[in-house]
Amino acid sequence: MKNICFTFFLSVLMNGHILGQGSRVDSLLHQIESSPEDTSRVLLLLEAGQSYYFSKPDSCLTLALQGLELARKIEYTPGEVHALEMAGEAYRFLGDYPKSLEMQFGALQIYGEKKDQEGAAIAKGFIGFTYLEMGEYRQSLQYLLSAKPILEKANNTVSASFVSSHIGSCYTMLSVPDSAKYYNQEALRLMEFKAYPPLRTLVYSRLGDMYEKSGLFSEALSWYHKSLYYSNLSGIKVNISRSQKLLANLFFKQGQTDSAIYYARLAYANSMFDLQKPHILDASLLLSEIFKRKGQIDSAYYYQGVAISMKDSIYGVTQFRKLQLLMLEEQQRQQLIVQEQTAFRNKIKIAALVLLLGFLGILAAFQRRNNLHKQKINQELEIQKENLEKTLSDLRSTQAQLIQSEKMASLGELTAGIAHEIQNPLNFVNNFAEINNELIEDLKEASNQHDEREIIRLADQLQENEAKIKLHGKRADSIVKSMLQHSRAGSGMKELTDINKLVDEYVRLSFHGMRAKDKSFNAEIELELEPSLGKINILPQDFGRVLLNLLNNAFYSVNEKRKISNESFRPKVSIRTRKSGPWKGVPDSMQVIIADNGNGIPVSFKEKIFQPFFTTKPTGVGTGLGLSLSYDIITNGHDGSVTVESKEGEGAEFIIQIPGGLK
Repeated sequence: MKNICFTFFLSVLMNGHILGQGSRVDSLLHQIESSPEDTSRVLLLLEAGQSYYFSKPDSCLTLALQGLELARKIEYTPGEVHALEMAGEAYRFLGDYPKSLEMQFGALQIYGEKKDQEGAAIAKGFIGFTYLEMGEYRQSLQYLLSAKPILEKANNTVSASFVSSHIGSCYTMLSVPDSAKYYNQEALRLMEFKAYPPLRTLVYSRLGDMYEKSGLFSEALSWYHKSLYYSNLSGIKVNISRSQKLLANLFFKQGQTDSAIYYARLAYANSMFDLQKPHILDASLLLSEIFKRKGQIDSAYYYQGVAISMKDSIYGVTQFRKLQLLMLEEQQRQQLIVQEQTAFRNKIKIAALVLLLGFLGILAAFQRRNNLHKQKINQELEIQKENLEKTLSDLRSTQAQLIQSEKMASLGELTAGIAHEIQNPLNFVNNFAEINNELIEDLKEASNQHDEREIIRLADQLQENEAKIKLHGKRADSIVKSMLQHSRAGSGMKELTDINKLVDEYVRLSFHGMRAKDKSFNAEIELELEPSLGKINILPQDFGRVLLNLLNNAFYSVNEKRKISNESFRPKVSIRTRKSGPWKGVPDSMQVIIADNGNGIPVSFKEKIFQPFFTTKPTGVGTGLGLSLSYDIITNGHDGSVTVESKEGEGAEFIIQIPGGLK
């Protein structure tokens, strides 16, 4: 299997246009039609697909999928993994990243089952490359950095150079120049004696990216020209278009728009020739920007339309959902591996515990035979008692510190939610400010040309944009003022507070706080706020902490269940407010009910959840003080109650009830 994998990898780096000669492909297709359904037919299908690798990714994909189907049918594992890798690369060329990753993860799983470390490392290289193209640089590094030492140990310098170049590119995009320089030079060193033009094209272009990112344009230009030279030498259109696009972008940054248009149009034409969607997207975006700067609006809009179409095709909602499901499945597979390893370690721990218990039993018997030392032991116990009393005093002091830490953690959750919510208006402000900079440049040009009509139009547009900037700035200011009034220290005096408004604010804060920590998280939020509820005398800051704690717990619970459930599970959190009539001898009372469809609370835990330091979360995730403090705030600070209803595996419902004061 390893030999087939490496042969495929080398073919990727060889001169693909030689393999793609028409007569050779026709001969292969003829042989496929006449061959029986055995391993030779699988190999012919894959060889034919390999011939189309760079020139016709759609044809390559069709042949790879046919080879995959037949390999699985006849249980030919080497052919199956080769077909998965080829299909994964074809999907990547076509811009279907979820399907590309699905194929590559399939190949990685087979290598893992076969204990083929080198093959797994090569598969990780392709997975890392795909994540790199998607802009998921840290996810890419996770696979690439683990693959590099294995490939070097196997003396597979071609694959190691390929992976090192990707690592360098990730660090370039993450603005870590020292690491970017180290790994790009590693790629250059590893391919020093290799003559594969596509590999040289890749390494040289990445070196150009590194220098361009650092503002060293002359060095970048030199490396980009080398990349274009080797691209033309190999005749592979996708590499040629990529090198031309890099040159166009560099000229555009330097203000050489004519050269930028020349190379950008070449890049666009070459990427359209092979229908390489990611490259079509890059080239059309660049052309749109260039023509916008030149004031050729029709051309700018045309290429912008092409870019939008390509972007929807590659990064649309459907593709995003596929990618989410794929990443979840891979995460679950990794978790299963970890669980198996944990089970093995637990067996070892149990055996050690049995030995320890045996030893303790012997020790206990020995202690019983030494009752003559009772007086001495009693003296030691007296000393221990004094130490325990001191420890108890220390624990009480520590408890007070932990309670303060829990309050600070609550403030941190609040801050995260605020930051996440104001991001949207800030993005609008930044975008309109950038547009205004471009309009000012256009205004200067119109002024130089004494075009009064154009000057008036641009000035009107600037005025409109300034109004929008002020609007979104005031919106951000309103969010901050509204939210932060609940995070500052309270006066200790109850205030008439609109409960519905308070609940609505903290629902958004908690949700955005969870999204800030986990961008993949989402949940349906159902709000049922009774319009006639009115205001009630409460301590708004303390009551807000209670709401934030209960909402954070609800969103955490549904998120944890999402991680272990199938795709049919839909996380949901419901929040209701309502009048509940006479209670505790007063005519009015109010309830806030927070329910979720998460994992629920085991029956054995229900009596303990309001105890200090008791938590159902894993070690290091929760302190066990949140619910305890919330219970204290409601029962002692507001003469109310907090109750919980739960069914394990189906969800939990917390009910806050406060008497009196509805106005």
